[in-house]
Order: sequence, then structure tokens, then C-alpha cells
Amino acid sequence: MDFIEATEAIEDAKRTVVNARLVQREAAKLVAGDLRSLGLSGNVLCKLKRELKDFNMQTWRWKE
Repeated sequence: MDFIEATEAIEDAKRTVVNARLVQREAAKLVAGDLRSLGLSGNVLCKLKRELKDFNMQTWRWKE
């Protein structure tokens, strides 16, 4: 792999990450309010709850 191929691979990876983030945002919108019926594992729900504990619902901001 030469420099140009490596650079193209890095740029492709960056585009993939951006696209994945867009899909994640849309998926989050779809599951909001419907988590109970999805049958998610306790492990996934614990991870979600752990991350959301740093979100302030009154100010709509993440705690720093």
C-alpha cells in the first residue's frame, strides 16, 4: 500500500464513520419511547442508562 492508497483508505474510513453517526441518530429517534417493546438485553439497557446519567433533562445539556 502506497501513500495515496493509505490516504484514500483513511478518507473512506472517515466517511464511513460520518455515515454511521447519521444512521445512529436516526435509529435513536426511532427507538425513543419504545425501548420496552424492543426486547433489548439488560446489558444494552444498562449501557444506555449509564450514558444518559450525564444528560441533564432540564437544561438539555451534557454534564462535563
